[in-house]
Amino acid sequence: MKFNLFPADVLGSAKGWAASMMCLPSIRQQLERFRNRPETFSLGVCNGCQLMALMGWIDPDSVTEESFHGLNISPAVFLDQNESGRYESRYSTVLVKESNSILLRGMSGTRTGVWVAHGEGN
Repeated sequence: MKFNLFPADVLGSAKGWAASMMCLPSIRQQLERFRNRPETFSLGVCNGCQLMALMGWIDPDSVTEESFHGLNISPAVFLDQNESGRYESRYSTVLVKESNSILLRGMSGTRTGVWVAHGEGN
């Protein structure tokens, strides 16, 4: 089975996307097999980050089997609407902490700029 997983940047779109994938046992099993492979690397940007959070992929050790928006998961990370209730865009400086991420290897202690633009990031 082949997937094209490229949603538009629509507020809340990851909820429907996650529900459609997680509520179909065959799709959920395929995603879990993919995630559990030792050579798998996953990067979720924008709606992809929301999707990975809703599927419990960001902090899998804290996921419980409770209902969450009709899904059979309870993610530890949930990106809610911004407190302002609006789409926000700003430049931010972040400190890279020690991590086993291959994207951050050798960057511990680095301060770098990151552009942030989202409606759901609270």
